[in-house]
Amino acid sequence: MSKEKEKEKEKVIAGQMELPIEQYGQQKLFTDDVVPLLEEKGASLVKAGNMYESLRYAEYEISTGLGEIIDNAVEAEANNIHILTKTINSKGKNSKKATEVMDEIAVIDNGKGMDYNVISRALILGDSPRPRKKGGLGIGRFGVGLTLGGISLARRLELYSRDKKDGAFYHTYLDLDVIKDPAKAYIPFPVYKEPPAEYSKFLENSTGTIIILKDCDRLQYDQINEKALAADQQTKGLSSYIGRTFRKFIYGGINITINEEKVYLHDPLYRLGPTRFEVDPKSLEDPKTKMKARLWGKTVKIPIEVQGKPGEFANVEITMTLLPKEWRIKDQSGGGKFATDRKIHENEGVSILRANREVLYGHVPYIIGKRGQARSLDIDRWWGCEISFPPELDNYFHVRYIKRGAEPVTALRDKIRDIISEAVKSLREEIQRDRREHKRLEAKKSGIFAGAEDAMAEADKIMAKGKRGSDVSQETANKEFDKLAASASKTGVEDKTVEERRKELEEKPYSIVPVEYPESIFFETKHLLGHIVVNLNINHPFYKEIFEPLCGSIETMDEESDIYEGTKTVEQQKIRRAFMLLLLSYAKSESFFDNNDTVLSQLRSQWGLALGVAINSLAEKEQL
Repeated sequence: MSKEKEKEKEKVIAGQMELPIEQYGQQKLFTDDVVPLLEEKGASLVKAGNMYESLRYAEYEISTGLGEIIDNAVEAEANNIHILTKTINSKGKNSKKATEVMDEIAVIDNGKGMDYNVISRALILGDSPRPRKKGGLGIGRFGVGLTLGGISLARRLELYSRDKKDGAFYHTYLDLDVIKDPAKAYIPFPVYKEPPAEYSKFLENSTGTIIILKDCDRLQYDQINEKALAADQQTKGLSSYIGRTFRKFIYGGINITINEEKVYLHDPLYRLGPTRFEVDPKSLEDPKTKMKARLWGKTVKIPIEVQGKPGEFANVEITMTLLPKEWRIKDQSGGGKFATDRKIHENEGVSILRANREVLYGHVPYIIGKRGQARSLDIDRWWGCEISFPPELDNYFHVRYIKRGAEPVTALRDKIRDIISEAVKSLREEIQRDRREHKRLEAKKSGIFAGAEDAMAEADKIMAKGKRGSDVSQETANKEFDKLAASASKTGVEDKTVEERRKELEEKPYSIVPVEYPESIFFETKHLLGHIVVNLNINHPFYKEIFEPLCGSIETMDEESDIYEGTKTVEQQKIRRAFMLLLLSYAKSESFFDNNDTVLSQLRSQWGLALGVAINSLAEKEQL
């Protein structure tokens, strides 16, 4: 090569000259500098074609593979990152119907872009051409993310970039089918080339980078189940992953879209926003949507000496939160639509962040509980835990080159466990205490006999319907409800107003109302337009001699017993409900006898009289 050409090439590499330079030679896949291919001095370190094929199976998935590319965009200080996908029809061996599968993915960012020197080295394994950020290390570590993440999904990577708003794009690529040939096992030097218009439009009058993954064979077919992988399902999972993994950056203002739909953040601590629910008018109708988790104490900082730098320390930070009480006071609230939409049912374990980027979400062995429980309890979904550390402490977290997983070393793990275990104990106690209180208040609101009333209402859904009381006018029914509510309030058994009790009677298909009648009356029934009411006389000998000794005083005993622990209380509840179901089932049977009101009334009267006399007689004998 002439001296003139050498000088010209040096200017191009230094970024002082913009010229296509494919004529200058070929760039090695493994090198420390951008140089022409030299005469080999010995055996090659690798067979590039074979090695790159094997590296495709380095534990990457679509989410983690693309995550590596998003890392580069964040490092380049992009504030807009667009992910676009193309699909083709495909089907597995066991499928008759074709499925839309991914064939091409483009990631476009409006970051600083790359000059000639940087883009020349961007696809080289182990090279990290960007200068270190001020204040410490960035997201990257080994300089393999872009290449390994890309080839784990696709057979060809195309790279376009420019570092001037009005400049031309440099272009280079890595093609696995091409480098199978040892003579072509290199990354071409960048040349000027315009990107596809459908992608370059996002970088109009802007610096930035376009990475295109072509022939995404590993995203098209499930080898184990022998079926095509649906692109829409993978896109949905990708959105969820990005929203959680890069939540700090989204919260900080970085806009990420997938097929031009905005990716909203998901914070396992349930503190950051806005989430997709906070911009949805329908979701905002529920006041719980605006609620945020409560910080549990202060963020705890554990200073750790940076390895190889005596006297220099960096902090591991632990932040814990407790989700709003209104979200978690019901036992099954984790499985409802509100909770599953917000991924609360998946919120178990911890989130570990490295340089504000999540590298682990799930269980960390031996980190929760005094004995180091590896498994969470169901109620643990209602608190959040975030452990954050800077890249300077990678050696203390066993960080792998693919940025998946970050298990702390034993000594650090023990320190973290000491902090978390005490917090978890207190969090669990508060969650359980709030649930007990909620049950108590709900039981008080529902009434003394809510358990039996609800059980009968559920059973009635599959039973035949009687017609008794169906001919009662609404006016007559309203007057009867007024009388029943007033009678119940006079007993003082339930702490409810007449209006509250009347509303309950109108809403429930079955009701039991405690009343005070003469001693000879056992109970009465009312059939009112599909509502069955049992007036229960608390003065009858049955309640004084049988019910209260077995179930406790009805002035103090109610459905709150659900929250108590103890065999005696549970047994009392079962007996009380059984007694009430006997009366409710009898009242149900009356609904099939329309024209026998007098006979039925006399039957109840004689039953109550005979039962009262017999119980009093039994009580007298037992006292002798």
